[in-house]
Formats: sequence, structure tokens, C-alpha cells
Amino acid sequence: MFKTILLVGSGGFIGSVARYYISRLVQNSALTSFPTGTLFVNILGSLILGFLVGLAVKNPSFSIEWRLTLMVGFCGGFSTFS
Repeated sequence: MFKTILLVGSGGFIGSVARYYISRLVQNSALTSFPTGTLFVNILGSLILGFLVGLAVKNPSFSIEWRLTLMVGFCGGFSTFS
């Protein structure tokens, strides 16, 4: 159980930092006050999650640890569906 918490937490940390950096990068280059960075990150996060789910379905050797780290941790921290 502790290992699971660490895997999800480490994935969430990396996803949250990536969200902050990418969102700021996109928002600073946008010429509007509309939250373009947030929209971009959420769309990108959905695409990444869809890719990972497809990869996990096609490849049964995609371990539960990687699924938790990438899908729940990283994608959850990266987008707002956490």
C-alpha cells in the first residue's frame, strides 16, 4: 500500500510541475486574458491519458505500477480530472 501511495504521489508531483510550467509557457505567449494555458494543458492531458489507456489495453505487460504512476498520478496531477 505504501508503495502505491509513493508511485501515485511521485507521478502527481511530476504532473503538477509539468502542468505549471506548460500552462505558464502557453499563457505567456497568448495575447488574451482567456486561460489558454489551462485549456491547452487539459486537452493535452486528455490526449496523453487516452494514449496511455490504449497502450495498456494493447500491451498486457504494462504493469499496474506504471498504470498507477502515469495514469492516476501524472495525468491526475497534470490535468483537472484528478
